[in-house]
Amino acid sequence: MKLFNNWPSKTNPESINKIEEILKKSPSKNISEANSDHLQQMTSKKVDNILTELGLLHNEANERIIKALLKYQLSLNKEEIINIKQLLNNHQTDSTEALKAIIFFKKTNLKLNHSSIKLLIDFLTKKPEIAADLKELIKSSPDKIANKLTEFILQPNQEDRYFTAEEIKKQIMKLGLNFENNLLTKEAKQLNSLKRFLFDLKNNNSQTANKIIDNVIYNLTNQKLIMHQNERSGTNFLYLQLPLQFPNQEFITAHLNIFHQQKKSKPEERDNNRFCLALNLETKKLGLINIKLDFYNEQLNIYINTSSDKTLKLIKSQIQNLKTALTSLGYDIKNVTLAAIDTEDIQKDIESEVLQTNPFNFDNQLHNINFTI
Repeated sequence: MKLFNNWPSKTNPESINKIEEILKKSPSKNISEANSDHLQQMTSKKVDNILTELGLLHNEANERIIKALLKYQLSLNKEEIINIKQLLNNHQTDSTEALKAIIFFKKTNLKLNHSSIKLLIDFLTKKPEIAADLKELIKSSPDKIANKLTEFILQPNQEDRYFTAEEIKKQIMKLGLNFENNLLTKEAKQLNSLKRFLFDLKNNNSQTANKIIDNVIYNLTNQKLIMHQNERSGTNFLYLQLPLQFPNQEFITAHLNIFHQQKKSKPEERDNNRFCLALNLETKKLGLINIKLDFYNEQLNIYINTSSDKTLKLIKSQIQNLKTALTSLGYDIKNVTLAAIDTEDIQKDIESEVLQTNPFNFDNQLHNINFTI
């Protein structure tokens, strides 16, 4: 899904003046009316001019940094670029992923250091799947521990049983992503979370392989690292991996992205609320499925893509039931898009989501986005 917005509000005034001078000779002075392909070509042509204006060397490293700063609406100045180059010097073997990590931390105003950069680089590179790690952990654990671990997996009792929103919410809370933050609270000892249980296993010299335990803890830590909120814009972004087990014993990881924004209006106006939920999962029976629900106040847009023609036909046969149910809840369904996708065309990693902290045009900023679930 591609969106095109206006000039980035986060760029400082000095940089804006420089960029405006650079773009005066552009074929289209009204940037917001350009299409995404033209914007990409124009940005590429003007990078050399920007380097000259900022007094920086014309080299590949500086060009990459400038393109990333422009694309993700960050301040464009000489000091910022030099700072990023210094950070990248410590991650020369994986500079591409390092730049993604740095941009993410700067965009979300999260703590930026070499340790956090390395943590996110590893996550982007290894692309861990929590279901696969839990399956291995259960397989190698004594029965008592294995039974306890299954409590943290979302699983239906029957094939025709639906997951309720309350069940999913409880399962998310049981992951224990905020475990470290709650250690000093009185409620910490009562918390029944996966992360706490894993730490207990390690501390008690469990028979279970510590390396597998570390993998799951590492995954949960990174999920927490990626989550963030922006108080100024009233936005929250969450990335979650939910372990699922179906009646046929198939373990899968459901990748869930949640983006919420609430803009406070004037007393005489109602608040503008936007909530987007994007879910990615793949099963042997249904294939790859991407589901996106985009809520704006009481209006709703639905996007469902699948790699299986058979699954697509099944969804089409049932979509009216979904529309009826949502309408009965008071939602005005503006659009329903159902489409087939090629598995090779789908990025099943979270690189786009990590960097796209404002993916649905909330702040009306310049951003050419390809939101891949």
